[in-house]
Amino acid sequence: MKITKARFMVYGCKPPSNSRMKKEISLDSISGYFEYTGREEAKDVEKEVEDNESGYFGYTGSHSVGTSSSMGMLNTREDRKKFKKEIKKYFYKKGNICWDLVISLESDEEAAKLGLETVDNWNSVMSDALPKIFKQYDLEYNNVLWWFDVHRNTEHPHVHLAFIEKHQTRFKGKISKAKLENVKRSIYTCIAARQKLAEKTGYDYREYFKLKDKEFNQLVTLVKGKDLSNVKTLNQLFGALPKTGRLQYNSYNMKEFKPAIDRIIDEIIFNSPDLKKQYDIL
Repeated sequence: MKITKARFMVYGCKPPSNSRMKKEISLDSISGYFEYTGREEAKDVEKEVEDNESGYFGYTGSHSVGTSSSMGMLNTREDRKKFKKEIKKYFYKKGNICWDLVISLESDEEAAKLGLETVDNWNSVMSDALPKIFKQYDLEYNNVLWWFDVHRNTEHPHVHLAFIEKHQTRFKGKISKAKLENVKRSIYTCIAARQKLAEKTGYDYREYFKLKDKEFNQLVTLVKGKDLSNVKTLNQLFGALPKTGRLQYNSYNMKEFKPAIDRIIDEIIFNSPDLKKQYDIL
């Protein structure tokens, strides 16, 4: 695995000298690049002319086998339309910055060996890698709009990753060589973990996560069968939760409540022998 390209583009400015893009970077450049990276590999000529858009968003989508983003999977034309609106919302004025990385594997054989053949496969790697990557760029994960496309149209399967800030805090795009090395190391570590999994557990990644999902679902089923109405701490948490915004565990809205949630989970599991047993299996 290697990063074959790492660059940044600033709205209203010419790209860095190592970039092949010669025009000034604009909103159309970035949103168009998104469209390019997300295009399917095979389309008839009429469809190609109808759907083609120039620019950066368009470029990364060309020959893509799937697009993942900070808004979830972009599986439909409507999904991509909504995401382009988000790009236009945050990348529109002089000085806005967009970063771009290309992560490349040696061959299709390496992609198969690592289990990195689809966008879902890459999602499991990038969910771990992205927070580490953004940290090196001094970016707050919840303040980043990102997308990546998986390409299988060359002898080197690769991923285009692009990201911008929602509310700009950085006004210089360049990062140090040491931090870029840390970015590479983070990605490599997350990918290498898939290889080590087989050595540690005796399962390949497909078998392991299939088994893990099965055990987790059994734990959830047991929890659903419990009467939790008398768990005072749970009732107290329910009364304290925000009335608006996302309530998912990892959402920014829930950040201050996560320690309390963790304590309640421990209380429920460790005070119930059957839950504790299933938890230990998982």
